[in-house]
Amino acid sequence: MKIATIENIHSIQKHPNADSLALAKVLGYQVIIGLDNFKEGDKVVFIQPDTLLPEEPWAEMFRKRSSRVKACKLRGEWSLGIVMPISTWPTLVAYGDIVSGTEISEIIGVTKWEPPMPQDLSAAGFLPRGIPKTDEERWQNLELPYGSIVDVSLKIDGKSMTVYSIRGDDGWKTGVTSRSMDLKLDCSNHYTRMEKAHDLISIAEDLSKRFGIAIALRGEVYGHGIQAHGKNPHSQENLNFALYNVFSADSGKNFGPESELYFERVAKMYNISHVPILERSVVLTPELVRKYSEELKTVNNKPFEGVVIKQQGGESFKIINLHYDEKK
Repeated sequence: MKIATIENIHSIQKHPNADSLALAKVLGYQVIIGLDNFKEGDKVVFIQPDTLLPEEPWAEMFRKRSSRVKACKLRGEWSLGIVMPISTWPTLVAYGDIVSGTEISEIIGVTKWEPPMPQDLSAAGFLPRGIPKTDEERWQNLELPYGSIVDVSLKIDGKSMTVYSIRGDDGWKTGVTSRSMDLKLDCSNHYTRMEKAHDLISIAEDLSKRFGIAIALRGEVYGHGIQAHGKNPHSQENLNFALYNVFSADSGKNFGPESELYFERVAKMYNISHVPILERSVVLTPELVRKYSEELKTVNNKPFEGVVIKQQGGESFKIINLHYDEKK
């Protein structure tokens, strides 16, 4: 997942409520810039939302607001991300003409923002082969398949957890991971507690045996103070687990709405919780994207982090709610 890249400004229009500001379009993002700072077609450094800024002079004015790049509203218009001239970094200038889309996060010193962990974890090692990090792509980075039929599921603000049953060197191997680490099962933490409470390893093993494939159950651990900021309605609930994907480590894909192994069907099969499906079999339109990103502030009278759009074939992407992100 790219977090800082060289990109072209696709379009610029004057900010409707500020004489000295403009609205730039980079990829699918709207970014507020100074009126005369750039022109259409310029190559720039684009830093995406959910990026952690370094303690460097160039980042000082942004860090005064937040060290995490997030949605903000200026004079009634949303701004997502940061646009800066390539000349800010002499190292980039020395490279010459850099191809658009080139990842440059290591060069400028930004990293992916990770929410603080509420407890220490004991890692057994890196993620097993075939089990990638759980990172949904933001809709702004994609060419969306408008007109396709999709499900809309709620994105719970918690911590990603995976329980797997995969092929190892000596037969089938099972385990539990956080978003980025394989965990020791004999340690007590939120992840291992949820595995034991729902017997998730046994479910993964049963699915692997029944279907003859390497399986990963992917879900969100929430409640009990996890992501305990003022806008998160789930952080004050009892500790729980909600399944949001069933992943094939053989094909490298999630199972989509048409599959027998779609997360909702598997959850019902084994009587475990899953993330709510807000809309089923609806047409993906720009209006649907705008509804969940900008128009709605709550779902079921509660603030919400966003939604995940589930497509046929297992492809998916996330729509972050800007009102929630601004306050997070």
